[in-house]
Amino acid sequence: MVRCGVLAGVVGLLAACESGTSELHEVEVADAVASGFTEGSPGILRVAAGLSGPSVVDVLCGQTFAKPAQISIDHGFGCLEDDVKGTEVTGTAWIEPAPVEWDAAALCALATPEPAWRGVELPESLTGAGYVAPAADPAWAQATGTGTWKRDGSPCGGHLKIEYTLD
Repeated sequence: MVRCGVLAGVVGLLAACESGTSELHEVEVADAVASGFTEGSPGILRVAAGLSGPSVVDVLCGQTFAKPAQISIDHGFGCLEDDVKGTEVTGTAWIEPAPVEWDAAALCALATPEPAWRGVELPESLTGAGYVAPAADPAWAQATGTGTWKRDGSPCGGHLKIEYTLD
């Protein structure tokens, strides 16, 4: 009987520790926008919102997507603070042209044929000292989206989902 009580307490404690926060960004890219970037002149699809800084979603090299491109950002274990729960967040998605000094073929090798949920890591060997822009330039294709921080099924975790349409 005591073992059952201890076991139930341990299971309860472990369940309470399985909380975390995450963001899901879904970006629908119109074919006309996506096809404006090629293997010779690639684009970098990015988002910025939520708890994270700007993230690279994918590399555009002429491919079009049947489904929205996605990036899921896991912030690890922790609780969604009460003052954040229910707050509305506006994010921005954009496509920036890759710097001309980058190796376009190496960049396009990172492109996904269908959208991946993970995003793309740009290796320093490709980017050198330079990196992508900290924010969208008004001349680039961009869109805004809005989402609300919500609790998930865990004791105190939460998630944010924002959808964008670049057309």
